[in-house]
Amino acid sequence: MKNKDQNELNILTQYSLVEALNTSENKYKQFLNSVQAIVFEYDNHGSLLFLNKSWTDLLGHSIKESQGIPLVDFIYEPDKANVIDFINNSLKKSEYEKRLEVRLYNNKNELLWFELSVRQ
Repeated sequence: MKNKDQNELNILTQYSLVEALNTSENKYKQFLNSVQAIVFEYDNHGSLLFLNKSWTDLLGHSIKESQGIPLVDFIYEPDKANVIDFINNSLKKSEYEKRLEVRLYNNKNELLWFELSVRQ
């Protein structure tokens, strides 16, 4: 009988932890989608993995269609080398300047200025 009670307690504890994690994750997603700044994550090849709602609000690009595309594909050609250097240097050096102005194309192929900052 003790094993059954212990198993039930373990299941209830795991359920509570999963619920708490889901609640925390939902709050984090709500926060990310409420800020008026583009938040993104990319892989080792520079392809976009995560984009918040501001990506669509500010640039007009679909999040779903943009995921998997390299970030540099949205950057104005003369700015690309600076952005690549900026990201590489900021990831290597903790005291590196972490802000850069960059031009991105919106869904109408118009250029818009943004400030890019990197967080590790």
